[in-house]
Amino acid sequence: MAARPASSGIARTARPTLRGTALAAAGVLSLIGAAALGRSDLLFAGLFLVVAPLAALVSIGRSRPDWEVRRSFGPDVVEAGETVRDIVVVRNLADRAVPAAGWRGPLPSGLTGERRGVLPRLEPFSLGRRALDRASLSRRIRAERRGVYDVAPLTLRRVDPFGLAVADWLMGAARPLLVTPRVTALDFGSRAAELEGGLVSELLSFALPNADEVAVREYHPGDPIRRVHWRATARHGEVMVREEERQSGPSAWLLLDTARAARDGSGDEAAFERAVELVASLGVALLEHGFALGVAETASDGVVARYDASGGRQELARALAGVERRAEGERAGAMGLAAQARRSGRVSPTFVVLASAYPTAVALGELRRSAAPAVAFLLGPAVAHANALAAEGWECVVVDPDESADIWAGLRRWAP
Repeated sequence: MAARPASSGIARTARPTLRGTALAAAGVLSLIGAAALGRSDLLFAGLFLVVAPLAALVSIGRSRPDWEVRRSFGPDVVEAGETVRDIVVVRNLADRAVPAAGWRGPLPSGLTGERRGVLPRLEPFSLGRRALDRASLSRRIRAERRGVYDVAPLTLRRVDPFGLAVADWLMGAARPLLVTPRVTALDFGSRAAELEGGLVSELLSFALPNADEVAVREYHPGDPIRRVHWRATARHGEVMVREEERQSGPSAWLLLDTARAARDGSGDEAAFERAVELVASLGVALLEHGFALGVAETASDGVVARYDASGGRQELARALAGVERRAEGERAGAMGLAAQARRSGRVSPTFVVLASAYPTAVALGELRRSAAPAVAFLLGPAVAHANALAAEGWECVVVDPDESADIWAGLRRWAP
């Protein structure tokens, strides 16, 4: 005979309803009146009015459900703007039926969806394959904003038949939901061929000074266009492709502004959220084109996270899901990234995304020495830094937080 699964229900304290409280109060007044006036009818009425809510409390408190609850999200990680399905499977483990009751499911700010529904009647536990002792609850939750959310469990509310007492029973436990930033698929338009071939080769030549030393051969039908060696093609007068892969891949650097200046307003949160999405989109594009990626935050202790093309997209998205602004200086983050870039011994594509009024030009001057191209995307209050950054050699691009920008449209003019 199969064993019963373990129960996972968690009880909350039973409490009187407004009706039960009113009856109890009326009972107390009746008892006071009975004592003052010496009337036995008020005594009996008072006792009944006081005992009835107490009995309801005892009854509802002792009717603790015995059930097994399993909860899952499909999927556990979603992108902002997407919908996740919250599935709760409840199985009655008691020898008595669980009557139908309403459930409630609060959602934190940033998530929207159903917040209440009905759990159907559950028949007594059965060791057979009958499904009458279980029910599956499902609701759709839309992730409006990125973040790491702790979604509270559904709560079953039981009320006694007379409506005098109520008790809530938690179905399962809270479960985390990871919402990653919205990633824009960058549209290269007419520059797609350049990006896949010549433009990528151009960037690689700056990332890898010895890129011309790779062996080349004539183009054969079926060779991917991304392996075309454009310089050798121009030199030989026919299409040539790389014979061997490079011994080490190209690298790129990304710096996200997470500093919060004293004069930043609350409305600048929109600019910061757009900055995070921009970093996610840039990072994914670079990873998909074979770049190893180093990412740092301005308001940090200088730690640089590294990502590669294999699984890097998921890791980057998860890291950006919980990133927050901090009222700290940004020198450590920028200097840490500059030190990493300097130790690499390469001049690599470097992109910074700024969204605060915190001064940045001086701290980014060191990073500029290892950057080619060096591009600064400016959002919200950071637009005021354009002249100072341009003086340090950064190519500045102003991004409207309310619009989806084709950030790669001018990539060729950023290349040295």
